[in-house]
Amino acid sequence: MLTNEHKQLFNDLKNVSYGKALRAYLDEKYAEIGDITTIPSDENLAVETLGRKFALKLLKDLFNFMEDKKIVEKSRNPYV
Repeated sequence: MLTNEHKQLFNDLKNVSYGKALRAYLDEKYAEIGDITTIPSDENLAVETLGRKFALKLLKDLFNFMEDKKIVEKSRNPYV
C-alpha cells in the first residue's frame, strides 16, 4: 500500500536526473510501441494492435506521476 511518503517520492522523481532519464526512456518506448508499422504480418495485426494498446495504457497508468500537470487558472468574470 502506498503511503503519502511514497507518493511524495514519486512526485519528486520527475525533478531529479534519474527521473528525467526514465522519462526519456519511456518516451522512446511509447513511440516504439505505438508504431504499428513494425508488426511482422497482417495476420497478427489485430492481436498485436490490441496488445500494444493495452501496453501503452498500462505504462501511462504506471508512470502518470511523472506527467506534468497543467494548472488552469480561471479568471474572474468581469460581469459579476
